[in-house]
Amino acid sequence: MLGRTYDERAMVYDEMRRLIGLRSALFFSTDFNAVEAIGYLQRRQISIPEDISVAGFDDDIYARLCNPRLTSMSVDVSRKAELAVNMLMRLIDGEEVRESEPKIDAVIAERESVMKVEEMGCSG
Repeated sequence: MLGRTYDERAMVYDEMRRLIGLRSALFFSTDFNAVEAIGYLQRRQISIPEDISVAGFDDDIYARLCNPRLTSMSVDVSRKAELAVNMLMRLIDGEEVRESEPKIDAVIAERESVMKVEEMGCSG
């Protein structure tokens, strides 16, 4: 789990450096953290995606502005908000809500921060 402050997160990013060269990828729960990790690693002369791949979640503006551009999972935020509001309103009305984790489709936005398997020398 990443820390709340940059210094706490930097310690975690530093621990992740052990994965470099192992055909590994880091997947973050937010694009912000993924982009921050990319910057942290690049300042330590680690190449993304050649040394390690990085992906995020949200497909927000950070994903398109960083270098290399971030591969990210995209969800329909409006649909996510609609489901959350409906669930909250049912709870407020005293209804039982069974689906505590509703399913929302996600789509991957492939960009340059993840190395393709073919480029890794893996057969698939």
